Amino acid sequence: MPSISEMTTPPVTWAQRKDTLLLNIHVPDCESPEITVEESLVKFTGTSSDGKKYAVDLELFKEIDKESLTKTLTGRLIHLNLKKKDKTEPYWKCLLKGNPKLGWLKVDFNQWVDEDDSGDEGFGGGFGGDMDFGNMGMGNMGMGGLGDNDMDDDDDMDSDDEDLPDLEPAVGEGAGEAKDKQLEEDGAAESKEKESPKIPAVPL
Repeated sequence: MPSISEMTTPPVTWAQRKDTLLLNIHVPDCESPEITVEESLVKFTGTSSDGKKYAVDLELFKEIDKESLTKTLTGRLIHLNLKKKDKTEPYWKCLLKGNPKLGWLKVDFNQWVDEDDSGDEGFGGGFGGDMDFGNMGMGNMGMGGLGDNDMDDDDDMDSDDEDLPDLEPAVGEGAGEAKDKQLEEDGAAESKEKESPKIPAVPL
């Protein structure tokens, strides 16, 4: 069996609740993964459907209950559910001891729940107040939106629009109508002049 240094490190994503640690090890079609859990260490080795061998050791930030492991194989990944040893402590600020910067380790935002809402079982977004995102693969994220003040400003703009006077016809349109009228008058005068007989001048 090859040593761990000769194996590929699989992508790992993680999330947490107040009392629970959630790990996803992304190895497709891994039928018989070998998982060892100690109080502050999780070891994984496994082989994908194409014969590629994977291994990773996770030295955890704090201790877990090593007897609490439950795992689920989905075909795309191995999901691990572990209970924290101290369930009264705040959220862990990172997953691994020493907070190393690792490209294969990311936060699972689909399973993350804010510390204030950690009693809820549903999925959601949010982060604990003392979180360190150094080894999570993503920085702080924020969302912008319209507040009540923004809505009030829109109402003020609508009321100002109501007070505006009606716009006068465009200069081009008025000039065109005046020109057409003048042409009609000139044509009528010319026609009248042609119809009137000319009286020859009588010499005095």
